[in-house]
Amino acid sequence: MWLPCWKSVLSPPRRTLAMNIALCIFALTAVFSVFQDFCWSQEKKTERNVSGFDATALKRLLEEYDFHMGKQAAMESTYQRLSTVFLETQNEIAELESEKLRQQFAAQLTTMQAMDFSMSTPPPSATESRDRKTIQRQNAANNQYVATVNEINKQLTMRSEQVRQLSNAERVTIKRRLEAMQDLAKLQRDVATWKQKLPTFLDSYWRFSDPEGIHTKAENEEILAALKIATPSNLSARIIQGLVELRLGQTNEALESLNKVVIEETALSPVAMAARGLVHAVRNEKKEAKTNMQNALKVAPKNLHVLWLKCQMDVAQGDFAGSKKELAILTKEQDHEIAARRRQAILGSIRSGKTARESAIALQHAQLVSDLTGSENWYSELVLGIAINATGNSIEAQGKAEHARSLAKDENVALCDIVLAWIETKEPIEWKFFR
Repeated sequence: MWLPCWKSVLSPPRRTLAMNIALCIFALTAVFSVFQDFCWSQEKKTERNVSGFDATALKRLLEEYDFHMGKQAAMESTYQRLSTVFLETQNEIAELESEKLRQQFAAQLTTMQAMDFSMSTPPPSATESRDRKTIQRQNAANNQYVATVNEINKQLTMRSEQVRQLSNAERVTIKRRLEAMQDLAKLQRDVATWKQKLPTFLDSYWRFSDPEGIHTKAENEEILAALKIATPSNLSARIIQGLVELRLGQTNEALESLNKVVIEETALSPVAMAARGLVHAVRNEKKEAKTNMQNALKVAPKNLHVLWLKCQMDVAQGDFAGSKKELAILTKEQDHEIAARRRQAILGSIRSGKTARESAIALQHAQLVSDLTGSENWYSELVLGIAINATGNSIEAQGKAEHARSLAKDENVALCDIVLAWIETKEPIEWKFFR
């Protein structure tokens, strides 16, 4: 009975030519409207990405952390359920008449007990970087999981004489125990993967810390507002909050935020210590700055965020030569390459007594960053103008700086004016890395 109705819908009555033309015009208009909206949204998205700032993206990342942490309760519940199964079947397994089966279960239980189900991430050792330790721990977990599952699968399919002689109740107990062991092995892998992701949130948040000081005050205030309502357990967000508070001149608040991370003694603590050292350096508290940075480097000497913060502290204290050591490493790392090259370009261009070779290298860094970020990135254009001016081409340098000024917003326009004045007067420029 339904067929005629569907047939009438699929075969509409004939339309007149005028009706068909009208429908075509309507359809084309609708498509054009959608296409126009799409292009406008893409243009708006590109415009937001040029400045490197998007508070909406930060909020999404914070929500992703909450979603990730929400898995913890489910995994803990699974662990409790499986623990109950083990307790309930333990006595029955111990009473099996087959000595061989008892030994097999005892061996598997020993393997399971060695697995790591802790939901916290331990602090990195003094001799091993966080990244290498994480990879080794994950590989070991995966290898252990594969070996255990293979063994359990053998047990689930065994047809030995000992199993055939068991009662139905005993067979149910064995099956229940083996399935629980299989689930426990999978849970161990899930926990390892879950723990591995925790430290990576800092990498995702890092650009919102304004590492080069190129966000406007209004942008940093918007970022800070989002960070302040982040989940208290989100230590990565607390580190970024401390760094943004430093950018806004709120050094007391910055120390308070970073202290909350340091005391947790996780893999993120060294980064918080290094950031705390930077705050003390900006406050001209040299002893505290040195102590914090040394402790951070002792625990995590190869952590890229720690190295960037060490570079920041060096330039804050006027140790430009010291900062080059960190920059040489960071330039080779994708997540820090652009910032490191722009920093090298600036240092190689504004320093008095620079050689022609140093100016040429600075220009190479600036030009490469410009190629990577595009000509609509105001800060890359400004840095390129600085580097070009250092080589003696003031006319081209002025053009780049003026272009940067046309792209900049708010107080960043004033920074471009400072560079333009430097190009025109040829007087030494005092570059403020913390604005």
